[in-house]
Amino acid sequence: MTTVNGTHVGSYKSGVNGIAVVPGQQPGFYLVRETRVANENFILDSEPQLVELRYGAPATVEFINDKRPQLEILKLSKGDIPTPLQGVLMRVERLTGELIGDFRTDHEGKIHLQADPGFVRIFELETIPGFTLDSTPQIKELKANTVTTCTFYNQSIPGFMLQKICSVNKTPLSSVKYTITRLDGSAIGTFETDELGIIYLELDEEWIVVTEISTVDGYRLSSSPRTIKLTPNQLHIEKWENTPFPIFELEKYDAKTKQPLASVKFKLFDQYMREVGVYTTNQLGRIVLTGMSEGKFFVQECETSGPEYILVKTVHEIRLSYGQTTKLVLYNHKMGNVRIRKVCSETGRALSGATYLIYDAQNNILGEFTSNVHGIIELENVEPQKLKLREIKAPPNFVFDENTYELVVTEGAVAELLLKNTPEKGRIQIIKIATEASTINKVKKGDGLQGAVFEVFDEELELVDTIKTDKRGIGMSDYLPLGRYVLKEVKSPDFFYTDGKPFYADIRKHDDLIRFTVENHPEDIEVSVEKRGVLECLPGDLINYEFSEISNKSNCSLDEFYWADTLPTDAVRIESLNTGTWNQRVRYDVYIKTNLKSTWKRIETGLHSSSDHTIDLRSSALRLAANEYVVSFKLVFGEVDAGFKEDTAPFITCRVLDTLPDGYRFVNRTEVGGKRGKEEVFDKDTWVTVTFRGKRCLPKTGF
Repeated sequence: MTTVNGTHVGSYKSGVNGIAVVPGQQPGFYLVRETRVANENFILDSEPQLVELRYGAPATVEFINDKRPQLEILKLSKGDIPTPLQGVLMRVERLTGELIGDFRTDHEGKIHLQADPGFVRIFELETIPGFTLDSTPQIKELKANTVTTCTFYNQSIPGFMLQKICSVNKTPLSSVKYTITRLDGSAIGTFETDELGIIYLELDEEWIVVTEISTVDGYRLSSSPRTIKLTPNQLHIEKWENTPFPIFELEKYDAKTKQPLASVKFKLFDQYMREVGVYTTNQLGRIVLTGMSEGKFFVQECETSGPEYILVKTVHEIRLSYGQTTKLVLYNHKMGNVRIRKVCSETGRALSGATYLIYDAQNNILGEFTSNVHGIIELENVEPQKLKLREIKAPPNFVFDENTYELVVTEGAVAELLLKNTPEKGRIQIIKIATEASTINKVKKGDGLQGAVFEVFDEELELVDTIKTDKRGIGMSDYLPLGRYVLKEVKSPDFFYTDGKPFYADIRKHDDLIRFTVENHPEDIEVSVEKRGVLECLPGDLINYEFSEISNKSNCSLDEFYWADTLPTDAVRIESLNTGTWNQRVRYDVYIKTNLKSTWKRIETGLHSSSDHTIDLRSSALRLAANEYVVSFKLVFGEVDAGFKEDTAPFITCRVLDTLPDGYRFVNRTEVGGKRGKEEVFDKDTWVTVTFRGKRCLPKTGF
């Protein structure tokens, strides 16, 4: 953020809600630029925006980040039933030849990537054995917020293909060996999967027997042979999966320091409590075992890393599964320690500055201790006994705790005690009244107003409470800690409005009550519209109707704001609509009705109010049925603020029917409306035009 003369104000980062707040700036004009997006999935909005800061009114600028285009490539075999092809190498580059990258298809035959917008060329660099290379490129345009897909096909080569993959993550497994024999047992050969996990052979056999004889480390051998029938002049694909052995990881740590403990010994038992073996933790405090069958096992510590630790004889049950890692984390305790944690009773926040006297079992004072910045008091190497604690000084801004607490220290454990203090608090009261009588809901001047909502923020601008007034117009906050608070009315009572200005409350002592009387002005809802056209016309003429003062004249926003026009279709056919521009940034939709359909049909959506749009409303442009034409149209803006109106006046162009007689009168009717809660408001206007044929004689004067 900079001033208009280029002085750097600061750099700010939006939070999880997408908002960055810049407080404490002087009034004036500033330039705001986006310099970095949240992550690589979005496109930088580099256009700077000019914003004016004024006293008492927060200014808002909005930056919109489009998602980066996504490209999905699908590789399939050509045939009646296409199947995904894994391991095919594809290249993606710009039309200029700039390389985006080379990628291999996954087990679903897919490649998914992100790239900047523009045209790209995709083509195959390398296929897998058993298929012919298809080097024909495809050119695709990558667009923001869009997933572009393209599909490539490979023609198979007759023969036999074996694909070896991991059953868990579907990645190819290389160096797995197979023997292939005929049905009579005669050998065809021994083969090994390549880096893509594939064995491809051109065979003339009708039946073969395939047997796995060795696999890669960490995987279970799939030794059952398969008898396979091969079809002449076709590619037979046989997918073969290997399942990883279970992995058991045991980690041993010091219970306090969380440092790994070496040289701790454990016994492993099977489900029948037969000893499998004794294993020792390494320097990282870990034992990693594999090669076992899946099932239930038991683990028990049989020797600690040293005499300062207590042996934990607990038997732990674990369950191992193929393809999965089972992890067990265990701790050893030393001599007894004391850990006292001091927190706020409401938020759980750590409290520093709480001071305690600690006594032993004979009421001798062991010392005076104060909680640190983490709210912790720690005593190490304490003999097992019962201790007593008494607070002699409370943390600042908290109520003194007069209770005495007991704590039992046991060998090999940390005796912990959680102690809480209640914050010193006060409350804020709001009295909401009407400044004037309301003609909508009959509220009198000075009456209490129900339904006003105030948000309460602390000095860090964090929302801490919400106050809502009752039927008497009175609202009360929860008990709040001492400090300064900002209050802002975020919802006014029905049919009243608020200026939204914040005000401040200082709670300085325990049980303090701060009162405010806040006034609201009643809402006044009103809309307007005016239209002008020609007074006279010839049959067959093109005429315009111009519209003005299409306005929300209320002192509040309106929902479901619309402008509609009903055409005199007995005399004219509309040809086009110029939507004009509007003084507030909104998006709106355009609807029509026809002589054959009485319901509204949306023909345009999301039009921006800052642009003047010309919409062709002729029957041919809208692809209407024969003898069908537009009888009315409507622009729906949704919610608009007070003072909403046109900047550039909208107008329509109509063709007068050439069959009209002389002196025929026709009326165009227009309407504007909106809602505030359940209250509706609208305004209408009309324009009358008269046709004439031939010359009109002026009246004679001046005898």
